[in-house]
Amino acid sequence: MMAMLAGITIGSQMLGERLYAQVEGGNELEDQAAEEQKSSNGKEEKKSDKETDVETAGNVEGKNSTSGTGKEKNTESGDKKLEGTVVILDAGHGGFDPGKIGINGALEKDINLVISQKIKKSLEEQGIHVIMTRENEDAVADSKVEDLKARVTMINEKNPSIAVSIHQNSYSQEGVHGAQVFYYTHSKGGEQAAKILQEAMFEADPDNTRQAKANDTYYLLKKTKATTVIVECGFLSNQKEANLLVTEEYQDKMAEAVVKGIQTYLSSLNL
Repeated sequence: MMAMLAGITIGSQMLGERLYAQVEGGNELEDQAAEEQKSSNGKEEKKSDKETDVETAGNVEGKNSTSGTGKEKNTESGDKKLEGTVVILDAGHGGFDPGKIGINGALEKDINLVISQKIKKSLEEQGIHVIMTRENEDAVADSKVEDLKARVTMINEKNPSIAVSIHQNSYSQEGVHGAQVFYYTHSKGGEQAAKILQEAMFEADPDNTRQAKANDTYYLLKKTKATTVIVECGFLSNQKEANLLVTEEYQDKMAEAVVKGIQTYLSSLNL
């Protein structure tokens, strides 16, 4: 149906109301985004952090916790410094949960997996030990809430130097576009990693003006002890971006940007 999704078949159904976000706060974020879209000269204002898919990566109710910067000791030095470093890649959604459905019919879960697989391949070529929360079409658990909790458990048990969750965004206004990286408000490591990754995304899309954004409600960010960031590669609600995100060329570009960001962040650590 769609171009280049690396052999993954795209489905066609939205399977009910998603549990990945609380109802509270959703309208507020959309109102903020709507205000930011308005400017006195009719141009689109700088999109620093307002237009946000509140369903991404989960706002499952739970107690607050502070993200750390978990890492595995690495005794290598020089060019081999990153060998053996543990990185977790989380391809968002999967199985019964398609994630966002694009304006072009593409399913978020499929794009997430393809881009994550590309990132994994590149990182492994550098000797980095990559663990994926899912490596195929299947979800991690049988319900959306349990699926999200299972991802958090995996990250906490494996204690990676960084966990990167790959998602695609969506918004009610088609004109909104651009990749954006999110981090937990109280995680210094997350903030550092997000800003580095966001900078790398600019190289992939020079027209993108978004900035890394702090968040204190996403379950995945709140409940993981290791440095964790969420990368929204683009908006499936934007026709141009949705069409790009199903092409292998653009998927490669997004994957390369994430890989560069991860490399830069890991190199900044005292591994």
